[in-house]
Amino acid sequence: MTGISMRIGMTCAAASLLMAATVSGQGAYVMRTDRLAVESRRHWQEWQAAFGTVNVDASGVTANWVPGVHNASLDAFNYPIEADEKLGGAVAGTDSRRAAAVMDGRNDTYWSPNINDPSQTWWLEIDLGRAVSAKRITLRFAEEGEGDPFYQFRLHVTNGETLTLTDKLFYHEVGRTESPNRNQREFTFELAPTKLVAGKFEGDVIRWIQVSMTDSRLGRAEVIPKGDWELLPASQKGDIQYFGRSETGREWEVEKGIYDLLDPEERGEPRGPGGSVAVPCTPAC
Repeated sequence: MTGISMRIGMTCAAASLLMAATVSGQGAYVMRTDRLAVESRRHWQEWQAAFGTVNVDASGVTANWVPGVHNASLDAFNYPIEADEKLGGAVAGTDSRRAAAVMDGRNDTYWSPNINDPSQTWWLEIDLGRAVSAKRITLRFAEEGEGDPFYQFRLHVTNGETLTLTDKLFYHEVGRTESPNRNQREFTFELAPTKLVAGKFEGDVIRWIQVSMTDSRLGRAEVIPKGDWELLPASQKGDIQYFGRSETGREWEVEKGIYDLLDPEERGEPRGPGGSVAVPCTPAC
């Protein structure tokens, strides 16, 4: 079983009063001899601002304070998604009812895919409820004994832009496993700006986050000491696995014939009876 929780590190400054008049010259201001004046609550209510950035009351308009460092996933449920006032949250391709557990800030709760569902459904999507300026995303998998981390996965984000002529969100990749993962239970991915901005800016503007498993250990072999392997019945002894390796150290499994054609520096370490050996992985993997 695989379990995952998530932390999204958000760094923001106080909200700026970036507002636009909804109706030019009609109720949003009054014209003076030397200036355009916004003088009343009624005027301010004719203007638009990003949700949660400003507060309009009888005294006028003020910027709402945004914490300097904040886990943006913890309060996503406080923000509406669209005008229908649904709240931010999480959905998944499998066992979606438990997806929100990745956002509660606890280490003893998590989402895990149903191992009986197709691997194509092993994905998780989070809506933070609003766009945030995020510096990093941290994924935490369940503690040892509670579940296994994803064997291979990719991490994508979007700020809400859609693909041309569609309503599908445009995601871009910000992280992935570089080699098969068996034991690492925490991953942190730093974010970089995807658009040119004036002045100094760290991180990226995101709203939706998607984690997708790209490979699993189901039906694969598990590495065990050679002595233990020799005591197993023949039906439980696995085969040698061969891996290619990129210059960055990322590995992927290949057939024996392809492995033999690779240059030595392109070959990963075989896993099998040559030293450490393999047995079939149980469904819990």
